Amino acid sequence: MWLVLCLESDAAALWAHAELGRQGLKPLELVTDRHLAGATWDHRVDGSGVRTRVALADGRSIDSDRVTGALNRFFALPPRLLADVEPADFEYAAGEMSALVVSWLAGLGRRAINPSGTRGLAGAWRSSAEWAALAAEAGMPASPVIIGEEPRYAPDGWHAWPPLAMVPEDVIVVGRAVFARRRLGERLRLACHRLAELSETPLLGLRFATDVRGNGRRYGGRRLAAVTPLPDLRAGGHDLVVALADELRAVAAP
Repeated sequence: MWLVLCLESDAAALWAHAELGRQGLKPLELVTDRHLAGATWDHRVDGSGVRTRVALADGRSIDSDRVTGALNRFFALPPRLLADVEPADFEYAAGEMSALVVSWLAGLGRRAINPSGTRGLAGAWRSSAEWAALAAEAGMPASPVIIGEEPRYAPDGWHAWPPLAMVPEDVIVVGRAVFARRRLGERLRLACHRLAELSETPLLGLRFATDVRGNGRRYGGRRLAAVTPLPDLRAGGHDLVVALADELRAVAAP
């Protein structure tokens, strides 16, 4: 069983679900926040690992032991899962539900793209300084950051920090494949892949800004200015779907 996990409002993920089905990933189940609202959970953690069975609101059953691979777009706990909680119990319920969902997704391990962990449901939340440091390690320049800044993500998952006077340009990394509208040099292409690898986020959106004053000519003036684990997959078209299907097969459970 293959999964696409996303919010019902995630148009890019819904598109990917339809396209991945055409790549032979079957059975391919779409699980949205609407399906999880009111679901019944059987979650067990023991010496042999984590096993989760979720009886969805529409009657389907998802057993983690039967999951071959998953596209995970749950970047934060879906609000729908807490819609029926009383205000007095909200804080406690949110903590418990967050722990349950993180454990479920983390139990999928590398079968999930992107993997879940204690710092985020679909990749780690990082400050601008952390992303800039990882970018430097990967071999690419980043826009200046303010040390001590707390992580701030927009609802669509983008985490941006103030660029200079620049023009944006988006890139999507899927495993070893890199998609961009404008041709990237081989050195920058490898750096994009390396950043996704270092951040343990195999599906990663990068927003570069081109310095109109000509600084940073080594990469055509490009500097990293924003990241997201939820890139708009539609921008890469058919070729991106093929790469994503290949990546899902590559991380599939043996």
